[in-house]
Amino acid sequence: MVRYETGLTRGALTLYDAVVVANERSSRAGYSLISIFDDGRFSMQGGLEGAKRSAAIPVIPRLAGLFTAVRGEMLLDATTTIQTGFMPTAALTGRARVRFEKDDRGGHAETAIARAFDGRFWQTVFMGEASAWFRRGGMFASLKTTPMQLGAGDALVDTEGQVEWFAGRGIINSSLGIRLGEALRGNTGWGGVTVTWPVLVDAWATISVGSYAADLIQNLPSGRYAAFALRLPNGRLPLVRRPPLPPPPRPRTPDVPVSFRLALVTGPALDSANIREVRVWAPGAQVVEVMADFVDWIPVPLIRQANGEWRGYYRIAPGLHRLNIRIDGVELDAPENWPREKDEFLGTVALVLVR
Repeated sequence: MVRYETGLTRGALTLYDAVVVANERSSRAGYSLISIFDDGRFSMQGGLEGAKRSAAIPVIPRLAGLFTAVRGEMLLDATTTIQTGFMPTAALTGRARVRFEKDDRGGHAETAIARAFDGRFWQTVFMGEASAWFRRGGMFASLKTTPMQLGAGDALVDTEGQVEWFAGRGIINSSLGIRLGEALRGNTGWGGVTVTWPVLVDAWATISVGSYAADLIQNLPSGRYAAFALRLPNGRLPLVRRPPLPPPPRPRTPDVPVSFRLALVTGPALDSANIREVRVWAPGAQVVEVMADFVDWIPVPLIRQANGEWRGYYRIAPGLHRLNIRIDGVELDAPENWPREKDEFLGTVALVLVR
C-alpha cells in the first residue's frame, strides 16, 4: 500500500526481478518491476547498469591503516518508467568513481551527469556522491551524501544512512535520509525499516514500512508505504542466513634479511595484474632506486621506511628476473641474497626468482 504526497492512497500487487553478473573487474545488472493497482492501472519500471573497474592499486604504507587499495570505476546506467495515464520517463547516467577498499571498510567518491526526460521536459542533471561503509561482525553500516544541480538550476543535497544487522534468524535493515535545498518542497526527510526472515526452504518473507523521497530527475512523487513481500530466489539459499566468512589473510611479503649489507625480497601478487611489494635493505642510503628488466631498466625510486628498509610496488610477472640497485644516484650494486652473474656490459646483476 502506498500513500502519495498528493494524498492519493493505492494498494498494488508488485512483481520484481533482478539479475546481477559480476567479477572483480566488471559487473552488469538489470531489474524489472510491474505493479498492478487496485483501480486497474499499472506501472512498469526497468533499469540496466554496467560497470568497469581497474585493478586494485596498493597504497603507500602510511595510508594502509585507512585503506589498502584504490580502484577507478566507470559506470553507465539507464532507467525508465511507464504508467497508465502518464507520459513515460527515462534517464541515462554516466558516472566516474574512485573506490577506497579495505577488508572491513571502504568508500567511494564520484561525479556523474544524467540526461533525463521527466514526462514533460528534458533536463541535464549534474551530481556528485561520497560514501563510506564499515562492517563489524553481523552488522553493516553505510553513509552517503549526494549533491546535485537540476536542469532548472536548483541545487540540493541528499544524505542517507543505513544500518543492517542480524537478529536471530532474521535480518533488520533501517534507513534515514534528509534532503536540503529543494525549492518546491523545502527540506524533507524519509526513512524506513525492513524485517526479513526465512520461511519454507528457499523463500524469505519481508515486511517494510517507511517513506521515500521524490525522484526529481524523472519527476516521480514521494510517498509513504507499507508492504509485505515474498522473495523466491532462483538458486538455493540456506535456511538461516549467517554472516559471511572472514576473508583469507592478506598475502605476506617475506621479511628482508638484515644480515646482508644490501638485500631484496619480493612479495606475492596482490592482484591479477601481478602487482607486488618490493623491499630493499639499505640502511644509511639517502636514495634507493631499482633498475630491472620488469621496469625496462629505468631507475624507479623506493620509499624510505623508518627501520632502514625501502619499499615500492611494481608489476612483476612470475619467473627469473635480472636486477640492480642504484644507491644515492651513483653506485650500482646487486642484492647479496640472490645469485649474481655478469651481464652483456660486463657489469654484475642479481638473478631474482619471482614465484
